[in-house]
Amino acid sequence: WKMVREGRYDPARIVELGSIIKGEVAARNGPNDITLFRDARGGVGDIALANDVYERARAQGLGIEFEL
Repeated sequence: WKMVREGRYDPARIVELGSIIKGEVAARNGPNDITLFRDARGGVGDIALANDVYERARAQGLGIEFEL
């Protein structure tokens, strides 16, 4: 946000992660684009998101299961 306040970055270029995940916006449009994600450090939210993505992938028959 410091760059936005200083006028060095256009806030209109900021896209929420959810828009990228839903496919509404491309994560990157070229090799010079930057994708930045700042975690709120909640931990629990990360686990919930990972579980949701996992369950949706399984339901669609995507991915490969393997033993660790």
